[in-house]
Amino acid sequence: MVVAIALTGAGLSFLLYSLDLREPAQVILMVVLLGGAMHTIYPVAVAHANDRAAEGNFVAVSSGLLLVFGAGATLGPAVAAPLMQWGEPGWLFLFLVFIYSGMAVHAVWRTRVQPPVEEVRHTFVGLEAMQGATQETMHLDPRAEDPGQEATP
Repeated sequence: MVVAIALTGAGLSFLLYSLDLREPAQVILMVVLLGGAMHTIYPVAVAHANDRAAEGNFVAVSSGLLLVFGAGATLGPAVAAPLMQWGEPGWLFLFLVFIYSGMAVHAVWRTRVQPPVEEVRHTFVGLEAMQGATQETMHLDPRAEDPGQEATP
């Protein structure tokens, strides 16, 4: 899934760089599609990381992913801005092609090095739709051993 999302992002970024889009509707459509690829990478990465995390390490894994995401959100613009100033504004999309291609290569490499997770820890149990959240929500969690206890990190 990560490879597909990364290649989609790389392809859309390359199209945005190479096509001479003059109509605002065309640009908006392409940027919306690119945003769809950008905003799906993080939740999929969290899901994959949590699949491999040891029981009880979900908070540590999520905090590490947030730290990496924050570093990328800080360093990405710091690298892309000089590229755009040195070259042209469209080089932002070439930078994104480079980043997404790197993600895809890394994801393919990881699938070769590490086998997929085969065990299922818990069967999925959907929760009833609620109008609002209250403190009583913890009683609805089917994974809780004792609904009266508070969650521990």
